[in-house]
Amino acid sequence: MKDFNLQSLKWTSDSIKKENYSLNAAITKLENALIFILSKNSFKLGLLTISIPSKFQVGDSRISSTTIPLAFGGKDELISKAFGEKISHKTNLPVISIVNIGDYNKEMINDCMELIDRLLENLQ
Repeated sequence: MKDFNLQSLKWTSDSIKKENYSLNAAITKLENALIFILSKNSFKLGLLTISIPSKFQVGDSRISSTTIPLAFGGKDELISKAFGEKISHKTNLPVISIVNIGDYNKEMINDCMELIDRLLENLQ
């Protein structure tokens, strides 16, 4: 059995605090993909999606851009897909997104997009 050092994963995190809510986000880069977490008020498990960039290749075959939700019908399904696709498009890497913000409005979505941009700027 091979030992893995999970401490070598470097997470970049950020938050936005408003009067009615706070948003917490974190991202880490694996060798061939990213893991992104976004949650309202505290980090918690949410809807999980996998986004694959349009130019991603596995071996000799190209995979078209897609987002695969692993839990259907949740409140966060559409925004989780949108956030994962944004990150995947900007980085050209597959992204596992975990999103749990529940009820949201336009201001909160704009704050989420700002958080994503800031995380990607600081991603190592």
